[in-house]
Amino acid sequence: GAPWVELADTMEAYGVELIPFEFTPRSLPGKSTYPKFQDEVCQGIDFAGELSGDSVLLLGIWLMKEMYEQAPDKKSFFNKRFDIWTGYEGFRDEIKNGDSPEDIWARWQEDLLKFKGVRGKYVIYGEKAV
Repeated sequence: GAPWVELADTMEAYGVELIPFEFTPRSLPGKSTYPKFQDEVCQGIDFAGELSGDSVLLLGIWLMKEMYEQAPDKKSFFNKRFDIWTGYEGFRDEIKNGDSPEDIWARWQEDLLKFKGVRGKYVIYGEKAV
């Protein structure tokens, strides 16, 4: 969440109910001494329902895109570690370009299939163990 996040009403995305709520980050020594947006009222999103399969990642992509679109300062939205955290350098540009979560997900599939091909040589216990 962030002070600028807006979700006016409860809505549904990818089979999950999204419920808005407010919270205020506070300093907690030993845990988070200087939290981002400290002492500012922030808007968050709670999830109700169950996600499975591709919808987990599609919702994550949708949320990232939604937060970027709402961000008042787009230049500082992506920090320098974003590409490392997401594991994919092109994700930042796809979000900036306004690509749909479905289009982004579809582009990832080719690399995913290549990875599974390489990974298959090293799997000891079969697919379900991973």
